[in-house]
Amino acid sequence: MLRRNLLASGGALLATPALAQGTWPSRPVAMVVAFAPGGANDLMMRLMAEGLQRRFNHPFVVENRPGGSARVAAAHVARQAPDGHTFLMGTPGIMALNPLVFREMNYRPSDFMPISLVGGLPYGLIVNRNLPVTNVQELIALARQREGRLNHGSTGTGPTFVQNLLQIRANVRFENILYPGTPPALNDLLRGDVHFMFDLMPGIIGQIRSGDVRALAVSAPARVPGLENVPTMREAGVPDFDATNWVGVIAPVGVPDAIAERMSEAIQEIVRTPTVNQRITELGAIPVGSTRAQFAAHIAAEQALWADVAQRAGIRPE
Repeated sequence: MLRRNLLASGGALLATPALAQGTWPSRPVAMVVAFAPGGANDLMMRLMAEGLQRRFNHPFVVENRPGGSARVAAAHVARQAPDGHTFLMGTPGIMALNPLVFREMNYRPSDFMPISLVGGLPYGLIVNRNLPVTNVQELIALARQREGRLNHGSTGTGPTFVQNLLQIRANVRFENILYPGTPPALNDLLRGDVHFMFDLMPGIIGQIRSGDVRALAVSAPARVPGLENVPTMREAGVPDFDATNWVGVIAPVGVPDAIAERMSEAIQEIVRTPTVNQRITELGAIPVGSTRAQFAAHIAAEQALWADVAQRAGIRPE
């Protein structure tokens, strides 16, 4: 979620002798991504790495370590020395959802410290265009009429939690069908085997614009640029619904404050750069660029929200 508490103030830059002597960074800095190359998460991290490399005139290298619902990458980074030479692409899965669904955890969210929230990735609520609904309230009414037999195509832990949030907020039931990714779920939606989906905008925005699917709403607190005719979930009549995915930069706990602050300020400036800001928007994301304090508050709010959803939906670690 992109909470309004992101407007809180951040910390001030602290100086240390090591930084004053220019000893950081002293070797290539790894920017670890928990997913395969090519996705929106990966592309946003690469934008940050490119900007940081230009800013510090030093190599910032993206390392892709997919697997285990991001636990492979998270465990790797958690084990690294907190010297400012390894950072991780933080996501809701890493920092809030994984402990709610996996009994076997090889890291803890408390192993990491926030650096900056780069941007939000809204979910789009899309339906098969032959489904007899044109808005969210009609979808809810149809689900009640069919007594929970309306099915949702889920492409992962995040979308599953989001549809559970809709069930809780609207007091309705759906059938959740898990898929290994967006393409097979979207294919079934286009055929009519799946009735609706929550999925990240970068993966479905092309089908929305082409008219192959009908977009009922976006999960963000504001409408998505380029899709201004698609309302937010709150505008569509679902109160207290803000379920935006996000991408941020986190680090192993113990990174010196001066390095962490220097990284955070650099990322904030990079996100504000017009070309980077535009590129993030083109990916279907919402540029943010937060302070460390803002990001910490955001993570805490996310952890509280999804823990409540898990409890109310009966989700237990397996």
